Amino acid sequence: MDLCFTASTSSNKLFRNEGDLNFRDVTIEASGTGEERWSNGVAIVDINNDGWKDM
Repeated sequence: MDLCFTASTSSNKLFRNEGDLNFRDVTIEASGTGEERWSNGVAIVDINNDGWKDM
């Protein structure tokens, strides 16, 4: 699973799991989640019913 961190006083961060406990910061390149705004959680659901969890 990938890691997503939300924050209230700094930017949100998204890290892609590359296996073997290696994670790559893909905050800006893949998701655009790096905006500095109030965040207090992430919703995870399979919105398109493809078997993968979506944020």
